[in-house]
Amino acid sequence: MADHSGGGDHGPVFIDVYGTARRMGVGKVPTHGKGPHGFEGPHPDGPFWIRGLQGKLPLWLAFWGGFFFGHGIVLAFAVGTMVIGVVAGLTIDPERVDESMTAARFIMYASGGVMVLFGSWSVITVWRSAALAEQAKWGYVARGVVILYVAIWTVTAWNLIT
Repeated sequence: MADHSGGGDHGPVFIDVYGTARRMGVGKVPTHGKGPHGFEGPHPDGPFWIRGLQGKLPLWLAFWGGFFFGHGIVLAFAVGTMVIGVVAGLTIDPERVDESMTAARFIMYASGGVMVLFGSWSVITVWRSAALAEQAKWGYVARGVVILYVAIWTVTAWNLIT
């Protein structure tokens, strides 16, 4: 007859699904690890942004984490720095509006450069990670969104230049 009470020769069975023992220092830490705190060092394939450029990220992470929410974070940073720059410039000397607007223009160009770099990275990341989609239809949808995004920004840039 089987003993289902957890007793017997082997005691209770504990399956450490979440790696709690390793994080608490109870389990064996890998030899390449940094200690019982649960951080085993950098990712073996490189930093997040390089793995994105190589297309090694899951599509959901590349699209939602990098493309969608990343654009919101970069846009919030750009608008925040521009507002702070203009307000600080006008607060220091309200009579010198031209210098304040020159500073705001410089901040705007620097923020635009960061946004172009981030936008390029996110487009490349989503495009290359679409091959890793669990269902092929989501890869096509993600690539369609990226094509629409690039088309809109191309038309916008063309209208600004001409």
